[in-house]
Amino acid sequence: MIEFGDSAVYEVRKGTRGMGLFAYADTKEDSGILRKLIPSKWNGLYTIVIYTDLPEDYEDEDLYDSY
Repeated sequence: MIEFGDSAVYEVRKGTRGMGLFAYADTKEDSGILRKLIPSKWNGLYTIVIYTDLPEDYEDEDLYDSY
């Protein structure tokens, strides 16, 4: 976290391409900054910056079948 600042929460986990560094940005602006700062590969891990502007409790009822 010190390498890239405090603009995101970082997690190392297995993804579809192997082990990766996932950075979850708080704002759209932070995600743009982080994408420029974080290299696509870092210490042998591929990197992904994730940002969503949906609230945590968002759920689109249209995505589900109603019987």
